[in-house]
Amino acid sequence: MKLLTEGLAVLAPGMSDSCAAVESAVRDSTRVAQDTTHDVLAQMEKALARIEALSERRRELYKERAKGRADWTTRAAMLRQLQADKVAGLEKDFQKRQAELRKELADHSKQRGGELQLRAAIEGMLSAI
Repeated sequence: MKLLTEGLAVLAPGMSDSCAAVESAVRDSTRVAQDTTHDVLAQMEKALARIEALSERRRELYKERAKGRADWTTRAAMLRQLQADKVAGLEKDFQKRQAELRKELADHSKQRGGELQLRAAIEGMLSAI
């Protein structure tokens, strides 16, 4: 642009002021355009940084949610196992008590059977007399 202004100054001496004004206007508009471009680029970089931060946070939240689900799944499995153990323990206690009652019943039956035999023997002796 400067070369153009100098060339016009040689060819048309009155045009050099107009060319200088045009050159100044072009320089000013170029500076404004560059400043605007830099501002827009800076805003875009800030927006991209914000988007990246939000995306990272979203990934973290997904990981936490997945971990929470895994924790609840683990807790549910532990609860089911505890319930199964409790049922197994109750069943074992029930079987133990049932065996004790059967033994008591057998002992009672033996005792009762012995009493019946004794009674029959006494009755047999009494009837023989």
